[in-house]
Amino acid sequence: FFCTCIVFGKILMLFFCLAQYHRNKRCTEVTLNASLKSEVFLPCHFNISHHNETEWVYWSYYSSNLVTIMINGRIFFDSPSQGRVSSFPNLARGGNFSILIHELQSSDTGTYLCELNSECWRVKISELPESKISPFSETKELNSWLFFFAGVGVFILLFIIFSLTGKTWFFKSNFLYPAW
Repeated sequence: FFCTCIVFGKILMLFFCLAQYHRNKRCTEVTLNASLKSEVFLPCHFNISHHNETEWVYWSYYSSNLVTIMINGRIFFDSPSQGRVSSFPNLARGGNFSILIHELQSSDTGTYLCELNSECWRVKISELPESKISPFSETKELNSWLFFFAGVGVFILLFIIFSLTGKTWFFKSNFLYPAW
């Protein structure tokens, strides 16, 4: 009976330790919508005042390591997409472990995890539908032409008004005050 209690106590202690570990794992959740072929900034910030410089921050994508960043700024790329992923080593010393993905591809969408011990950032990238992208670029181009032609029209109108006003003023001043 005594051995059973000890085994049961150990199992109970293991259960509470695991529950405590998962309870302490705090993840900041971020969802980003991005269009393909764009640049996407994945945020990740930690308070590193209580960590030493040899600790690691891991960026992973679906359980495979993407980037490993040391607090002192050393970076190791573990992914074949390393040419499209940038990190900022000088910012790592201040606790910023964010990365930038260039030329976003559809295979890049999904959930990324940035972890330092029991803290983490979970960043989800969703593809922005093309229907939401194209109207803005067309509208922006149309607006610039609209402003250009409106400016030309206002310039011509002011030129005509000042020309007519100047002639009228010149004739009135010569009539009232002749130069003889």
